[in-house]
Amino acid sequence: MENNALDNVQEESKTPQKLNYAKFFMLSALGIFLFIVPVPYQGAFTIPIGIVADWVAVLTAPFLLQFVVVYITFSSAVTVIHKMFPIKYIYRNSFLSNIFDVTPFWLIARILGAVFALCAYFQIGPAFIWDPNTGGLMLHDLLTVLTYWFFLCLIALPILINFGAMEFVGILIRKFMKPLFTLPGRSSLDAMASFVGNGPVGVIITSKQYDEGYYTGRESAVIATCFSIVSIAFALIVAQVTGIDHLFVPFYFTIIIASFVAAVICPRIPPLSRIKDEYNPQVGKQIKEDIPGDVSRLQWALRVGAEKATNARNYGQMLKDTLKDVFELYMNIMPVVMAIGTVALVVAEYTSIMYYISYPFYYLLQWMQVPDAEGLAPVMIAGFFDQFLPAIIGSGLDSEMARFIAACISVTPLIYLSETAIIILKSKIPLNLVDLIVIYFERIIITLPIIVIMAHLIY
Repeated sequence: MENNALDNVQEESKTPQKLNYAKFFMLSALGIFLFIVPVPYQGAFTIPIGIVADWVAVLTAPFLLQFVVVYITFSSAVTVIHKMFPIKYIYRNSFLSNIFDVTPFWLIARILGAVFALCAYFQIGPAFIWDPNTGGLMLHDLLTVLTYWFFLCLIALPILINFGAMEFVGILIRKFMKPLFTLPGRSSLDAMASFVGNGPVGVIITSKQYDEGYYTGRESAVIATCFSIVSIAFALIVAQVTGIDHLFVPFYFTIIIASFVAAVICPRIPPLSRIKDEYNPQVGKQIKEDIPGDVSRLQWALRVGAEKATNARNYGQMLKDTLKDVFELYMNIMPVVMAIGTVALVVAEYTSIMYYISYPFYYLLQWMQVPDAEGLAPVMIAGFFDQFLPAIIGSGLDSEMARFIAACISVTPLIYLSETAIIILKSKIPLNLVDLIVIYFERIIITLPIIVIMAHLIY
């Protein structure tokens, strides 16, 4: 009897009260504002967390590059030492063991990441490693940006995902997301965070949502490869580099249409369609988007959102876990991004491999009556290595129509070996490298005809 009474008290304590509705509204609004709402800033639109990122970039500019080199070198050194002379403290600590006790492949990747970072920083060793378009680009332009972006996003993410915003929005738009994209409604916030913020942010949100039981393996794979859209800011840069910024509106409209069609088709074909619809076995299913018959969709969305806010841990504990996530990301992912990204860019810049394997696209582009087909074809391959490579290659083409297509290919594939692909591979999302290569080319094949048709209409 006493146990039943205690259970009732505990159940009542988890029922959302007025104070918890207020907590849900205020913190969810703050999270959506930080990650989703575009605001004017320096003549363009960005999200508030992006403005904070710019401030942090200015404040950390005197030492950020050195910090990146130090933590990449530290990760490699500790991993090598632990491999050669096992450190008891690391073995006894499951968190540290997961980070520093790695397979030979990831060990080599970390060592290469440290070597490339040191070469690029001191400009020593073979020039093709520290070239401004290879290792120099990775260290100076990409890793520094990712360092403060990841830190800020991981610190602020709990506000967006732990206080009911995902549940509320997910329930409201589930009836649109499920039939169109085979996804829960909450995935729309992932897409929006990428759309107005930063593509890797969407991948991180997706990974954490899978880890916590809110997405199945298939759903997380679909969202990471079809919805982690590059930001509007990056699209603007691509348009400027390729010399089509005067056509930004039709350019971005083309990207949206092509990405929408790919997001509808890709989840319904292998390899995405073959991934099991199972939740993370460590936590099980946590999502509640099905609506009981006795309440409206809005009422249920409010109730579930408030319940999430009610049962949320205190932010201090969330912050402690988040700092561990930041440390793991710096030790685990960033050295690998440096290694694989540099190798990919060296292959793209210093070899003719892409030109040979892009020949099928040359004939396809010729058949589609695209000018500069021979120069444009390698863009279809280069996009897998890095999101900026198609724009760099495309900027040298004579035909504006070809440059327009190259700019679109910079944005629509979403899977980039130097960035998002590594984050996916190091996460628990059930995708391997072969899957990512297949999905990349599926997206190219699906989006290219749409892009070319739009280009012909414009030109």
